[in-house]
Amino acid sequence: MLSLLGLPKLALHTHGGSPAQHAARIVATAEIGATSRAREMYSASPALSTRERRVLASRAAPFDPLWACSLLPAEDHVDRAACAFAAGDVELAERLVRLARPSQQTFYLAGAIAARRGNWLGARGALNRGFAADGLAPPLRPDIDRPTTLCAFAQARVPAGVEGPLISVVMAARNAAATLRLSIGSLTAQTWRNVELLIVDDRSDDHTFVLARELANQDKRIKVLSNRATPGAYGARNTGVNAAHGEFIALHDADDWAHPQRLERQVRALGHDKGLTLCRHFRVDGDGHPLSPRVFPFVRLSPITALARSEAMRAAGPFEEVIVGADSEWLARFDGRFGRRAAPRTSEVGIVASWARGSLSNSAATGFSGEGLDLRLAYVEDWRRRHANMGR
Repeated sequence: MLSLLGLPKLALHTHGGSPAQHAARIVATAEIGATSRAREMYSASPALSTRERRVLASRAAPFDPLWACSLLPAEDHVDRAACAFAAGDVELAERLVRLARPSQQTFYLAGAIAARRGNWLGARGALNRGFAADGLAPPLRPDIDRPTTLCAFAQARVPAGVEGPLISVVMAARNAAATLRLSIGSLTAQTWRNVELLIVDDRSDDHTFVLARELANQDKRIKVLSNRATPGAYGARNTGVNAAHGEFIALHDADDWAHPQRLERQVRALGHDKGLTLCRHFRVDGDGHPLSPRVFPFVRLSPITALARSEAMRAAGPFEEVIVGADSEWLARFDGRFGRRAAPRTSEVGIVASWARGSLSNSAATGFSGEGLDLRLAYVEDWRRRHANMGR
């Protein structure tokens, strides 16, 4: 199915009347955000399989979460709860979470629901249970009745430190003065003590560069660079990777918080023979409400959490210096070269990511809807075609 390969626009122009071809066109229509048309096509089409309905639900959820909820099997309480939550039906989401077996997803969803109700003590307790279920130290103070903003996570108590090879953490930063101290602080507070932080200023208009230099003067592990490559996050990342001295290289965004055990747990996941690992993340908005822009799974893997052996990262090649989406292209390139077994995905939530207006993920020009969605889909179709041609 072309839509499953990240080629929805090509799938829209396929011909043929088989049930699978009809399903592909419906999924592709939903993926480009035309959910009203997708619903019409769905109503007029032969019955979709359970698998096809689930794929359709995942593509439709960011645009029409209640319809996505109706497409999922009745026993899929967790993902249906995420859809109900995204649609603003907090009561339905709460009922579905209670029906589900306790799991990582239910803990974080319960935290999001409690936060939406303004029950901050309940939110902190549920989110802490999510971290603890994966063997991570609970980061939130359970006795403070305040929102679960990124600043709340920054108050985490740091477990005992561990020693090991140098990890270089590359952070691209553009106009990040408001969050830079928090983000850097979450990395200097890692249990893995042997780190160098490469802060790459990407032509900021605010005092990001000045603040980064101030923080570097306070901690010799911090180095401040300027992006001399193509303007943008990926040019800045390439600048940082080229300057890294570590045996391992990790990525981190300038408006995100890293759990104190993030680097330690990811290095352990690599073992002796793996090249790269990803962990999971969720997002919080400026008011402290946990959310998932893509709806379900609520807690998900992301290339922004990558940690790799330096030789493997460099062997995969640099990030393409485009506006958005190059981390997914790079990850697919890594998987294609080394195989998925060389890049284990772990279950732990190592990052809590900011969901702020104007960020790459949440702006009209580069986000997950409208103009930004068109830009992202066009780039995905371009690199997937190039990757397919390389394999011939």
